[in-house]
Amino acid sequence: ITVPPRSYVVLTQNEIYEEINTLIDRDSFAESTQINQSSPTIDGQLGFDWGYPVIIDRMGDGFSTQIDLENGYAVNDGEYLYIAFTYAQNLFDSGNLQYAIALDTVSGGSFEDPLHENIKFQSSGSADYLFYLYEDPNNPWNEISTGNYFEYNQQLGIWEDPISISANDFSSEALLGFTEIRIPLEKLNLKDG
Repeated sequence: ITVPPRSYVVLTQNEIYEEINTLIDRDSFAESTQINQSSPTIDGQLGFDWGYPVIIDRMGDGFSTQIDLENGYAVNDGEYLYIAFTYAQNLFDSGNLQYAIALDTVSGGSFEDPLHENIKFQSSGSADYLFYLYEDPNNPWNEISTGNYFEYNQQLGIWEDPISISANDFSSEALLGFTEIRIPLEKLNLKDG
Protein backbone atom coordinates (compact mmCIF):
# COMPACT_ATOMS: atom_id res chain seq x y z
CA ILE A 1 0.00 0.00 0.00
CA THR A 2 1.45 3.38 -0.96
CA VAL A 3 0.01 6.39 0.84
CA PRO A 4 0.08 9.53 -1.35
CA PRO A 5 1.50 12.73 0.16
CA ARG A 6 -0.96 15.07 1.89
CA SER A 7 -3.51 12.30 2.19
CA TYR A 8 -6.19 11.39 4.67
CA VAL A 9 -6.87 7.69 4.14
CA VAL A 10 -8.45 4.62 5.68
CA LEU A 11 -6.44 1.42 5.21
CA THR A 12 -7.21 -2.24 5.56
CA GLN A 13 -4.41 -4.77 5.86
CA ASN A 14 -4.10 -4.90 2.06
CA GLU A 15 -5.57 -1.76 0.49
CA ILE A 16 -6.65 1.84 0.75
CA TYR A 17 -10.43 1.73 0.87
CA GLU A 18 -11.19 5.39 1.52
CA GLU A 19 -9.12 8.33 0.36
CA ILE A 20 -10.25 11.77 1.43
CA ASN A 21 -8.65 14.39 -0.74
CA THR A 22 -10.81 17.47 -0.23
CA LEU A 23 -8.13 19.69 1.22
CA ILE A 24 -8.95 23.26 2.17
CA ASP A 25 -6.93 25.99 0.45
CA ARG A 26 -4.35 28.04 2.35
CA ASP A 27 -6.53 31.17 2.49
CA SER A 28 -9.35 29.31 4.20
CA PHE A 29 -6.86 27.73 6.61
CA ALA A 30 -5.42 31.17 7.43
CA GLU A 31 -8.95 32.48 8.02
CA SER A 32 -9.63 29.54 10.31
CA THR A 33 -6.55 30.23 12.43
CA GLN A 34 -7.46 33.94 12.62
CA ILE A 35 -10.94 33.06 13.90
CA ASN A 36 -9.33 30.87 16.53
CA GLN A 37 -8.76 33.28 19.41
CA SER A 38 -7.27 30.69 21.75
CA SER A 39 -5.48 27.38 21.57
CA PRO A 40 -7.75 24.32 21.54
CA THR A 41 -8.36 22.68 24.89
CA ILE A 42 -7.47 18.99 24.82
CA ASP A 43 -10.72 17.73 26.30
CA GLY A 44 -12.34 15.48 23.68
CA GLN A 45 -14.80 18.19 22.67
CA LEU A 46 -15.04 19.82 19.22
CA GLY A 47 -15.46 23.48 20.17
CA PHE A 48 -15.16 26.80 18.38
CA ASP A 49 -11.47 26.88 19.27
CA TRP A 50 -10.83 24.43 16.40
CA GLY A 51 -12.07 26.83 13.71
CA TYR A 52 -12.93 25.41 10.29
CA PRO A 53 -11.85 21.94 9.16
CA VAL A 54 -8.87 21.77 6.81
CA ILE A 55 -10.08 18.44 5.39
CA ILE A 56 -13.74 17.74 4.68
CA ASP A 57 -15.28 14.40 3.77
CA ARG A 58 -18.86 13.28 3.23
CA MET A 59 -20.35 11.20 5.97
CA GLY A 60 -21.30 7.67 5.00
CA ASP A 61 -18.89 7.20 2.08
CA GLY A 62 -16.50 4.86 3.87
CA PHE A 63 -16.41 1.29 2.67
CA SER A 64 -16.31 -0.09 6.17
CA THR A 65 -18.96 -0.78 8.76
CA GLN A 66 -16.26 -0.17 11.37
CA ILE A 67 -15.24 3.44 10.73
CA ASP A 68 -15.82 6.37 8.38
CA LEU A 69 -13.40 9.29 8.70
CA GLU A 70 -14.96 12.70 8.27
CA ASN A 71 -13.34 16.09 8.96
CA GLY A 72 -9.75 16.96 9.85
CA TYR A 73 -8.61 20.01 11.79
CA ALA A 74 -5.20 21.61 12.33
CA VAL A 75 -4.29 24.62 14.46
CA ASN A 76 -0.86 26.03 15.27
CA ASP A 77 -0.39 28.49 18.14
CA GLY A 78 3.38 28.93 17.79
CA GLU A 79 4.12 26.47 20.58
CA TYR A 80 2.02 23.43 19.63
CA LEU A 81 0.55 21.83 16.54
CA TYR A 82 -2.99 20.68 17.30
CA ILE A 83 -4.55 18.00 15.08
CA ALA A 84 -8.08 16.61 15.38
CA PHE A 85 -10.45 14.47 13.35
CA THR A 86 -14.08 13.45 13.45
CA TYR A 87 -15.38 10.03 12.51
CA ALA A 88 -18.36 7.72 12.68
CA GLN A 89 -17.67 4.22 13.98
CA ASN A 90 -19.41 1.10 15.10
CA LEU A 91 -19.10 1.64 18.84
CA PHE A 92 -19.62 -2.00 19.68
CA ASP A 93 -17.27 -3.64 17.17
CA SER A 94 -14.66 -1.42 15.56
CA GLY A 95 -12.01 -4.12 15.34
CA ASN A 96 -9.37 -2.60 17.66
CA LEU A 97 -8.47 0.19 15.26
CA GLN A 98 -5.22 2.15 15.21
CA TYR A 99 -5.15 5.77 14.12
CA ALA A 100 -1.92 7.11 12.63
CA ILE A 101 -0.87 10.67 11.91
CA ALA A 102 2.22 10.90 9.68
CA LEU A 103 4.05 14.22 9.44
CA ASP A 104 6.67 15.26 6.90
CA THR A 105 8.43 18.32 8.35
CA VAL A 106 12.00 18.09 6.99
CA SER A 107 13.57 16.81 3.80
CA GLY A 108 14.35 13.12 3.88
CA GLY A 109 12.43 10.76 6.10
CA SER A 110 11.20 7.22 5.78
CA PHE A 111 9.04 5.67 3.10
CA GLU A 112 8.08 2.81 5.43
CA ASP A 113 5.76 2.56 8.39
CA PRO A 114 7.62 1.13 11.42
CA LEU A 115 4.64 -1.03 12.48
CA HIS A 116 3.20 -2.17 9.16
CA GLU A 117 5.51 -3.54 6.48
CA ASN A 118 2.90 -3.27 3.75
CA ILE A 119 2.34 0.50 4.20
CA LYS A 120 4.68 2.82 2.27
CA PHE A 121 4.83 6.59 1.80
CA GLN A 122 5.46 8.19 -1.58
CA SER A 123 8.87 9.75 -2.10
CA SER A 124 7.48 13.29 -2.07
CA GLY A 125 5.70 12.58 1.20
CA SER A 126 8.10 10.55 3.31
CA ALA A 127 7.33 10.52 7.03
CA ASP A 128 9.57 12.07 9.66
CA TYR A 129 7.19 11.58 12.58
CA LEU A 130 4.37 9.14 13.24
CA PHE A 131 1.79 9.38 15.98
CA TYR A 132 -0.26 6.25 16.68
CA LEU A 133 -3.40 6.28 18.79
CA TYR A 134 -4.85 2.93 19.89
CA GLU A 135 -8.30 1.84 20.92
CA ASP A 136 -8.70 0.02 24.21
CA PRO A 137 -10.13 -3.42 23.35
CA ASN A 138 -11.35 -3.79 26.93
CA ASN A 139 -13.39 -0.58 26.84
CA PRO A 140 -16.99 -1.28 25.79
CA TRP A 141 -17.03 1.95 23.72
CA ASN A 142 -13.68 1.28 21.97
CA GLU A 143 -12.31 4.55 23.37
CA ILE A 144 -8.82 5.60 22.28
CA SER A 145 -6.78 5.19 25.43
CA THR A 146 -3.06 5.15 24.55
CA GLY A 147 -0.68 6.59 22.00
CA ASN A 148 2.91 6.30 20.80
CA TYR A 149 5.21 8.72 19.04
CA PHE A 150 7.85 7.58 16.54
CA GLU A 151 10.70 9.72 15.20
CA TYR A 152 12.75 8.79 12.16
CA ASN A 153 16.52 9.07 12.74
CA GLN A 154 17.86 10.50 9.47
CA GLN A 155 21.51 9.76 10.27
CA LEU A 156 20.97 6.09 11.18
CA GLY A 157 18.14 5.53 8.70
CA ILE A 158 15.88 3.92 11.32
CA TRP A 159 12.75 4.64 13.33
CA GLU A 160 13.61 5.30 16.97
CA ASP A 161 11.87 3.25 19.67
CA PRO A 162 8.38 4.56 20.37
CA ILE A 163 7.70 7.01 23.17
CA SER A 164 4.34 7.07 24.93
CA ILE A 165 2.19 10.13 24.28
CA SER A 166 1.14 11.79 27.51
CA ALA A 167 -2.54 11.51 28.34
CA ASN A 168 -2.48 15.32 28.68
CA ASP A 169 -1.57 15.62 24.99
CA PHE A 170 -4.48 13.73 23.46
CA SER A 171 -8.13 13.12 24.12
CA SER A 172 -10.85 11.13 22.45
CA GLU A 173 -14.58 10.85 22.85
CA ALA A 174 -15.91 7.78 21.05
CA LEU A 175 -19.55 8.68 21.59
CA LEU A 176 -18.97 12.04 19.88
CA GLY A 177 -16.63 10.60 17.23
CA PHE A 178 -13.87 13.11 17.97
CA THR A 179 -10.15 12.74 18.68
CA GLU A 180 -7.51 15.44 19.21
CA ILE A 181 -3.77 15.53 19.81
CA ARG A 182 -1.33 18.29 20.80
CA ILE A 183 2.28 18.07 19.60
CA PRO A 184 5.02 20.46 20.76
CA LEU A 185 6.57 22.16 17.72
CA GLU A 186 10.05 21.65 19.21
CA LYS A 187 9.40 17.87 19.14
CA LEU A 188 8.89 18.25 15.38
CA ASN A 189 12.11 20.30 15.06
CA LEU A 190 10.00 23.34 14.20
CA LYS A 191 11.07 26.40 16.15
CA ASP A 192 7.90 28.45 15.74
CA GLY A 193 4.55 28.43 13.91
